[in-house]
Amino acid sequence: MTDSVTRIAPGLSPPPAPSWRVWLRCVLTAEIILIAVFAACTFRLLHKNADANPTITTEVTRNYLAFTYWYSAGILAGYCLVGLVWGSFCWAIVASWGAVRNRPPSKRGAILASALLIALMSLYMTAAYAVHSPQVLENILTSDDGLQAIVSLGRWTPPWLLTLLRGAFEAASCVLIVAGLTCAIRRMNHPRRRAALTLTATLPIIAAGLGLGLAIDRLPAKNRHDSHPNILILATDGLRQDHLGAYGYPKPTSPNIDRLAADAVRFNEVYVPQARTLPSWTSILTGTYPHTHGQRFTWPRESHIPMPLATLPRELARQGYASYAISDWVGGDFAKVDFGFTAVHVAPEAWSLKTWIAQAICQGHPLLVALADNPLGYRLYPAMEGMPINPNPENVTQETLSTLGRLARRDQPFFMIVFYSETHLPYATRYPYYQTFASPAYQGRQKLNAVPPSLEDAAGGKFDPDAYFNVAQLRALYDGAILSFDDQVGQVVASLKNLNLWDDTIVIITSDHGENLLESPSSWGHGNFLFDANYDSRIPLIISDPALRGSSPRSIDEVTSSVNLMPTLLQRLGLPAPDSCEGRSFADLLRGQRPPRDGTIFAESAELLGGEKQLTWDSYLRYPPLAKMLEVTEPASGLIGIKKEYFDLLIEARQRMVRTSRWKLLYAPLVEGARYQLFDLQADPLCRSDVQDAHPQVFADLRAALWDWMKGDSQRRQRGDHLVPRALVGKIETAGNIGESGLK
Repeated sequence: MTDSVTRIAPGLSPPPAPSWRVWLRCVLTAEIILIAVFAACTFRLLHKNADANPTITTEVTRNYLAFTYWYSAGILAGYCLVGLVWGSFCWAIVASWGAVRNRPPSKRGAILASALLIALMSLYMTAAYAVHSPQVLENILTSDDGLQAIVSLGRWTPPWLLTLLRGAFEAASCVLIVAGLTCAIRRMNHPRRRAALTLTATLPIIAAGLGLGLAIDRLPAKNRHDSHPNILILATDGLRQDHLGAYGYPKPTSPNIDRLAADAVRFNEVYVPQARTLPSWTSILTGTYPHTHGQRFTWPRESHIPMPLATLPRELARQGYASYAISDWVGGDFAKVDFGFTAVHVAPEAWSLKTWIAQAICQGHPLLVALADNPLGYRLYPAMEGMPINPNPENVTQETLSTLGRLARRDQPFFMIVFYSETHLPYATRYPYYQTFASPAYQGRQKLNAVPPSLEDAAGGKFDPDAYFNVAQLRALYDGAILSFDDQVGQVVASLKNLNLWDDTIVIITSDHGENLLESPSSWGHGNFLFDANYDSRIPLIISDPALRGSSPRSIDEVTSSVNLMPTLLQRLGLPAPDSCEGRSFADLLRGQRPPRDGTIFAESAELLGGEKQLTWDSYLRYPPLAKMLEVTEPASGLIGIKKEYFDLLIEARQRMVRTSRWKLLYAPLVEGARYQLFDLQADPLCRSDVQDAHPQVFADLRAALWDWMKGDSQRRQRGDHLVPRALVGKIETAGNIGESGLK
C-alpha cells in the first residue's frame, strides 16, 4: 500500500520553501517585533500620563477618547507599515544571501536573520535620531539618569560615525542584493531571464527621468529688474535684535544674517504693538493696531477668522503678485486668519486639544518619530510637523526651496513669509545647536531645552521662573536656536542666488516679537508686561533691497513700529497705502532721502500667562490665571480659546505704552484709577526710576498722546483712567476688584 505522505530519504535536505513563504516569515517576524515595541511605548505613555492634569484628563475622557483610540490605531498601522517594508527588506537580504551561496534559507534561519536585522535597525534609527534630535527620547527617559544617558549618547557618538555606519550598511546591502539578483537571473530559464533583464534595464531610465524632472524644477529665473520686485520675509518667532552680530552681539550667533546686513539697511528701534504672534503678524499684514484689526488674543475662539481690512497679500495681488506663507507650528495663524495668501503651508493648529493628544501619542513612540520625520510622515501624522519639542526647520526650508524653484520658472512676482519656531520657548534645537553655546559643565534639566512645567503650572502661576530656569543655560539654548535659524537663512539666500532671483528680490529679516530672558525677576517669555527695557517688544528689521545693494550699509536709529512696514513696502512698489492703514511709510528713510526723526510708537501688553505681577500688587486689576480662562471652543476641532466672559476684562486690564527716542510712559490700570510711570531712556534704559514729577510737561504731553491712541479703540470709551466697553459707559457705579466680583 502506497504511503499517502511523501517521505524524505535519509541524508537529504528538505526541499526549499517557496519564496513567498520566506517573505511571509520575514514580514511576520518584523511585525511581531514592531508591535511589541508599540505595546511597550503605549504602556509607558499610559503610566506617564496617569498623574496628568485632571482637567485635561477629564476633557479627553469625556469628549476625545474615541479620537485617542483612533489616533493610536493609526500609530499601530504605521508600525505595521514599517514592519511590511522592513520585513520585505529582510527577505531581500536573506534571499540574496541564499542566492549567492546557492543554499535557500531555512525557516529558522530566515526568522533569526530577520529578527536580528529588525532589532539592529530599530536600535540604530532610534539612537541616530536621538543624537541628531535628542528630545525624541526625552519623553520616554524622563528621569535625571535618563536625561544624562541621552546627553552622553550625543556627546560620545559623533554624527559622522553614525553616517559612516549607515552608509556602510546600505552599501553592503545594495552589493548583496545586486549579487543575489544576478545569481538568481543566471539560474532562470531564457524567457524569464530576458524579462528580468529588461525590467532591470528600465530602472536607470526611470531614475534619470526623475532626476531630469528635479533639475527642470530648479531652472534659474530670468532677470526682470522691473518695478515689481519679489518680497521675501525671513522670520523666526521671538527673535531679539541684540542677540545678532549685526546689532553688536559678541557671540557668533548669526554669520549669514550679518553678511546680509553688511549690504543692507538696519533699523535699531523697531517695536511691535503687541508682543504675541497673532496680534503682531496681523498688525504687520494690515498696517493697523490690535484695537483696529481686532486680533488681540493669542487664543481666539474661532479656527477661521475673516479679515475685512485691506491686507498686504491682497494689495499685492492687485498688482499680479502671488503670495505664500510657509511655517511650522508657530505659523498656524496664517491659516487661521483670512489674510489673502495664494497658498499657506503650515503645521496643524497648535492650540487644539486634538493636536496635543496626537503630539503626546507621537512623542511616546520615538522609533516612529525617527522614521516619520519627513514629508511623507507629516502627511500620515500631521501633528508631528508641529511638535514644539522637536522642531524641524529643515522641513520649512525644503518647502521654501521647492516653492522658490517653482516660482523661478514663472514670470510673476511673489510675496513670501517664511517663519521658523526655533527661538520660541522651549528653544529646542537639533545637533549641534543645543550645545554650541552651552557650558559642558551644565548637567541640569534644561540641558536639551527649556520646557516649562506643565501647562497647568505655567498658565496657572504655580511655578517660580527665577528658581526654575538656569539663566545661563536658558540664554545658551536661545543663542543656539538663533544659529539654527541663521543656517536656514543662509540656505534660502543661497537658493535665491542659484535661481537667479537675488537681484529681483527684497529680503527682510525680522520677527513677530522679541523675548525676555530673565533680565529682571520673572521676566520670561513675551507679551506679559511692558515693564523694563521691552526686550520682547523690540524686533530686528534688516532690509536688503536690490535697488540699494552696493551702496553703503546704513544703521537707522529712528523709533518706528512694525505697523509701518506694510505702507513702506507698498510705497517702495509705487503703490498708495489703503485707507484702513494706520502705519506710515518710512520708504524715504530707507532710501536715505531724509534724516531720522523722533518717532513715536505705541504698544499694549497681552493676557498674562500665569498671573505673575497681578498677584504682587492687589491694586492692579486682577483676573484668574490663564489656565482657568481657557476652554474648548470648537469640539469638532478641539480648538482652545479664551472664555467670552473675560474678553472685556482682559483688554481693560492690560498695560499700554508710548515711547519716543528718549521717553517712555507706561500706563497700568488699577482697581481705582491707573498707575503712570515716566522713564528717561537716555539716563535709565532699563526703566528703573519714575521721573514724572521732574518732567511734568513731558508727562502731560505723552499721557495725552497715549490716550488719543487708546481712544482709537472704537469698541470702548474712556471712563476716568479706564478704557471700558461702550455698553458699560454710564452703567458702572464701582469697579471693585473685577477679577473677583465682575463688572457691576
